[in-house]
Amino acid sequence: MMRKLARVQESYFFYIGGLLSSRDMKLLEPLKTVAANSPMLENLIVDFKNIPMTLEHMISSLGTDFTLPRLKTFHLGGCLDPSPEDIDLPKPSSHGASHFQAFLSRHPRLNELKLDCPFFHEFHKKFDPAILAQGLPMLLAFSGPRFIYEQLLYYPIAQQIRGLSIGGWNWESGRPGPEKGSTDKLHLPELRSLEIQEDNVPKAMEILETVLPAAAGLESLYTPAMPHNYHKDFLVLLTHTPKLQDICLWNYDSDFNGKDAPVPSGFNRIELVVAMKDMFPDLEIECLGDWD
Repeated sequence: MMRKLARVQESYFFYIGGLLSSRDMKLLEPLKTVAANSPMLENLIVDFKNIPMTLEHMISSLGTDFTLPRLKTFHLGGCLDPSPEDIDLPKPSSHGASHFQAFLSRHPRLNELKLDCPFFHEFHKKFDPAILAQGLPMLLAFSGPRFIYEQLLYYPIAQQIRGLSIGGWNWESGRPGPEKGSTDKLHLPELRSLEIQEDNVPKAMEILETVLPAAAGLESLYTPAMPHNYHKDFLVLLTHTPKLQDICLWNYDSDFNGKDAPVPSGFNRIELVVAMKDMFPDLEIECLGDWD
């Protein structure tokens, strides 16, 4: 199940392609040998293509002694389609949030953290984003659910983040949001890349309204396609990012099929592309998904 992908100086890359059975957690055991036999490992990428592997399962299976002292990159990918109630793996016996927070404390060199996986409801209620924000002083890139992102941005570490990817896991943070006007204090001087995986356009716009005014150095934007009634506000937001070099608009026909949502042919894509080109003559524009 595990194979070595490459060696770059003192860095090893591993990949796990999936589990034979969604209940056969013993197949995670080989990961524990990584810590014992690869003390110089810097990048750990774990992906379960069709298995709803949660962060709690992964960290609990690794155990409290799993430590890679030079780890810089940790990616965990799992099937994001099921609702939390549909995750058929047995819940770990211990508290996943506390185990993950301990995992972070043992790996302070992490500069890239990617959590594109499902979460149990208990995790998002108990996880303290301050542990992530204060425990990873070298963090430069974060990919994960909205309930972590929306709190992470209001810690000083946000000022050094260069890459941000926000998923659409359907939970609020469970904590009070930022006070009215606090977004005016947000400062993201190093942010160069923003990806929004949230397919709910109003929620995606909320993210854009929060991030873009604070990210004058943004160069790359990946966002859901905007229906015509959002074009004006979207273009105004782009005025905050004068260094924008490329933008990708995607439409994978999900929330856009709602009763009041326009079909792809109603997006007036050409009109929006022309308006963006007027603002940024050298802008590279890509449109993905279903279009007329």
